[in-house]
Amino acid sequence: MPQNDGNDISNKVLFDMLNNVITTNETIKKQNDEIKTEILNIKQELGTKIEELKEENSNLKKKVNSLKEKILACERKQKKYNLIFYGLNEKENQLEDIQNIIEVIKEHCGVPCTYQDLRNCYRIGQKKDSKTRPVLVEFIYYHQIGSILEKASNLKGSGISISKDFAHEDYQERKTLHHNLKAARRQNVEAKIVKNKLIVRGIEYSAEQLQLGDHPFIVPAVENTPSNGAIPRNKRKTSEAENSESEVTRKSTRPKRNP
Repeated sequence: MPQNDGNDISNKVLFDMLNNVITTNETIKKQNDEIKTEILNIKQELGTKIEELKEENSNLKKKVNSLKEKILACERKQKKYNLIFYGLNEKENQLEDIQNIIEVIKEHCGVPCTYQDLRNCYRIGQKKDSKTRPVLVEFIYYHQIGSILEKASNLKGSGISISKDFAHEDYQERKTLHHNLKAARRQNVEAKIVKNKLIVRGIEYSAEQLQLGDHPFIVPAVENTPSNGAIPRNKRKTSEAENSESEVTRKSTRPKRNP
């Protein structure tokens, strides 16, 4: 009997231990489930926040781009009344520069101009002994700009030139277009610029497309093939050899007839 009592006690202890293990496992499982649920909720919240931030970022980009366009429009509107004169010898004061500008406009361009037609006139950049700074001239009347530019070709050979005053973005765009225009013409390829587009072999390229690469635009080479489709003489031997090789290959792979 005492021996049976000992066995009963041992079984009871084991049973209690087993219950504790089961209870502990259930508790851990419950905690794990709670942690998983909490992590899932956090992920969902983060996902929602990320989407909100993306949308907010997109809206901010649109606003920034809209502001940039408005600033660029204002800059263009302001600069449309300006012309830049290059190659004019620097004078002692601004008044002499103005007199020189009026003389160039009247005598070389044949366009009437007085002091009252100019809003402002000043040199661009810091003064250097080895360099003649260009002169920016602000006009009051826009029609004078077109008249002067039409006659600007009369200044050819005088060392003086005239250009529009472009906004920075427009200047960079024109610089890219002209840079690639020269690259195309160096390869004896017909190219031209029409309405802020570079046209090469009938294909239009915007400045943005040309700026995508770190290198200047390279025009792909095109072989001079006769219009009648004939093979050039320097290509005929190669073509004939390739045709002979193909004929040999076809004969070797042709199935033999059974006798």
